[in-house]
Amino acid sequence: MAPTPLTPSSSACSAASSNDFPELFEGSEKTLSLCFKSKRLASQSLRLVPQEAWSEILKHAKCTILSVVETTPTVLTPKSHEKVILTKGVTAFLLSESSLFVTDNSVVLKTCGRTTPLMALEPILDLAVPSWRNQHPDHYLKYATFMRLGYMR
Repeated sequence: MAPTPLTPSSSACSAASSNDFPELFEGSEKTLSLCFKSKRLASQSLRLVPQEAWSEILKHAKCTILSVVETTPTVLTPKSHEKVILTKGVTAFLLSESSLFVTDNSVVLKTCGRTTPLMALEPILDLAVPSWRNQHPDHYLKYATFMRLGYMR
């Protein structure tokens, strides 16, 4: 009996279904994107959140940090005496079965496999806007999206 060839797919994560190749199945690709209103954030930039805090949040999504790449933060001093930090860059975390991209005011968690990115939603909100439970999302979010490619066919 000849092996069944893999068919082209819109996503590397969904190249095969669990029934076709159970040993190769990684699950459908999922993307959680959150963009916050900068003035509502608990810290001046989400990029200033320590890696240990992101590690704890990612446990909820069933993934771990393998490595980190980031641009160098830029410190800008306004005319007033306050020091404002704008990193104007990105921190990218390579995760087990996924990636996390963090900018000053946004988070994108892109996963596949058996990860559960929606389980990280509340911990991310707790970190970014601790009072989010008492506010309407329009107060602290510019936008939020969740996509699961397996359901978009």
